[in-house]
Amino acid sequence: MLDYFFEIVDSTDLQYLRNMQVKELRGTAQVGTEEGIVTYEANFVKITNSKEIVGYACIGTFDFYKGIILEYFLVSKYRADSADIIKQLIKRYKCKQWLVSTHDFFAFPIMLDLQLKYKLSAYTFAIDDSIKIEYELGSETTIEVSTFEEATEIYQLIMQDGFYTGGDINSLFPIITANEMYSLKKNDRLIGAGFIGVSKRTPGYADIAMIIDKENRHNGYGVLIVKVLVAKCRLLNLIPTAVCDVTNLASRKVLQKAGFHLDGCLLLAQVDIFNTN
Repeated sequence: MLDYFFEIVDSTDLQYLRNMQVKELRGTAQVGTEEGIVTYEANFVKITNSKEIVGYACIGTFDFYKGIILEYFLVSKYRADSADIIKQLIKRYKCKQWLVSTHDFFAFPIMLDLQLKYKLSAYTFAIDDSIKIEYELGSETTIEVSTFEEATEIYQLIMQDGFYTGGDINSLFPIITANEMYSLKKNDRLIGAGFIGVSKRTPGYADIAMIIDKENRHNGYGVLIVKVLVAKCRLLNLIPTAVCDVTNLASRKVLQKAGFHLDGCLLLAQVDIFNTN
């Protein structure tokens, strides 16, 4: 077996590998890690041997994602060494956890082969093209693209349950600029918000999410805004996907009522066992 080497580089140095990964995996396998990579940044690690680049990994740098392997990819001819390479990577950068999608057929089998202990982190959802989306806006209800003037109120809304890991209020401005945020109002009062996040890496897919204020929950508004977002995705020729925290049972029910089905899981595996001598 060849020796492997690891070097932190700029993500642009690995773009062709990231494109290869996206081409093979597609869809919801990308959704769970994109936020951590883009918002919280990551160390991009180039993996080489004495001959060539063989793969890469992304390792979170701070906050929730610190020390977590967010992505891992090897070109096909070196996948036989996956278990050994991942062990070396973990030791080299003192990683503590590994975020693995059950859709990721590079990482998921290796996680199982290493018999790593893991916990469910989140669920991923998909919706069939054949599902007919029907909804009705009441005379008192509107859903429109959000404005910058609404940013503070929206930020307070989405922070109320503590599930948002996107950063401070400044993280909303690019979303508003891209027309990817929608405001749900009842009698001109903001009661909810929806998001259509288009990943740069998988531009044909959209990650949708929503939040309703506590006073207006259990009245069908969550299902309404999800259906509106799905309809907008279809108009834009985007494939809608969704992710919700494993503890967020309310959001899971909303997604399923709107026509989504459970499509996969994000697992948080413990890897710090390989850091011991």
